[in-house]
Amino acid sequence: MRAEARAPALRTRLLVAVLGPLLAAAILIGVVGATLITDVVRRTSDRVLGGALGAIAETVQVERGEVTLDLPAAAFGMLENAERDNVYYRIAVGGDLLTGYADLPAPDPAALAVDVPAYRFARYRGQRIRIAEVRRDLPRINRPVIVQIAETIDNRSALTRRLMIALLIGECVLVGGAALLLRPALGWSLRPLARLRGAIEARDKRARPDFSPLDTGPLPRELRPLAGAFDRLLAQLDTATVGVRRFTADASHQMRTPLSVLKVQVALARRGSGPNGMRRSTKSPTP
Repeated sequence: MRAEARAPALRTRLLVAVLGPLLAAAILIGVVGATLITDVVRRTSDRVLGGALGAIAETVQVERGEVTLDLPAAAFGMLENAERDNVYYRIAVGGDLLTGYADLPAPDPAALAVDVPAYRFARYRGQRIRIAEVRRDLPRINRPVIVQIAETIDNRSALTRRLMIALLIGECVLVGGAALLLRPALGWSLRPLARLRGAIEARDKRARPDFSPLDTGPLPRELRPLAGAFDRLLAQLDTATVGVRRFTADASHQMRTPLSVLKVQVALARRGSGPNGMRRSTKSPTP
């Protein structure tokens, strides 16, 4: 006997059909959210770093043909954070260091626009840093002044990580809650199908075949063709059963008369036969 292939339950198929796109949407939202989080954190941190750069660049002046500056403490205070990132700076006139860290990665002055801050990542002393730099052209100074300020990115990474975790937790709660709510929702949705199945199974418990239409109450639009097809099948079975009954009755009627004649002949044959099976003589014996 050939074994029947097992198909997944309809409830399972619906769960997969609903949760599959939901998981795909969650992954897409996660990727887009992670990109937005990284961009927002970078822009926000760069704005603070650019503010500190502008505060330092404004103090760069020319006095008696020399470049002078007064490093404001507030500029470095703007960069203080809970992660205690290291802050570095460098001010150079042309290739000559005016103050700061001499080994801080220097830019190409020709690649910088005047008074337009630029930002880039670099590695410095074994750490990844974010550098903000600007070029200034001062009067009576024939060389460009390069102002740089940089910080490590521990605070940026920690903030990005916290936001990523919050996004991940939110997506897990969303998908998990949807999975928990989908099961009772699917049970409610499949209730008409269960009612239809119950109406069909109730026919098996009856002693006599019942070919009347199913009584299932109102059905959803998707189940009406199935119920209609089953009712038509019952009507065809009813018609076939009536035909079989009519044929049996006709055959019984047609066979009744020959059988009656045969029974009479058998009875007569039994009456006309002797003990030895010989036909009795009705004539009297001769003297």
